[in-house]
Amino acid sequence: MERLGVSRAACEKRVRFRDPRGKFHGGAFAVNRFVFHAAPPGPRGLPARTLVVAACVFPPLLIAELAAYEIVARNRHCRFLNR
Repeated sequence: MERLGVSRAACEKRVRFRDPRGKFHGGAFAVNRFVFHAAPPGPRGLPARTLVVAACVFPPLLIAELAAYEIVARNRHCRFLNR
């Protein structure tokens, strides 16, 4: 990680995604980039890519996604979730 220019502390705080151009994205934006790039090509990946684009175009969806990501990120070490 250090070799790529991202500290371990940064990765423990937020999920990180490195896009094909080498730029790092964090948090909910990293999840969006991952889903967009990992979706299968063609019509099979269309629902996933459409959801990502909708979250970026409609501010209420983006705000809901950011809030949901923060809730999950803050509770990632919760004993209830990690049995």
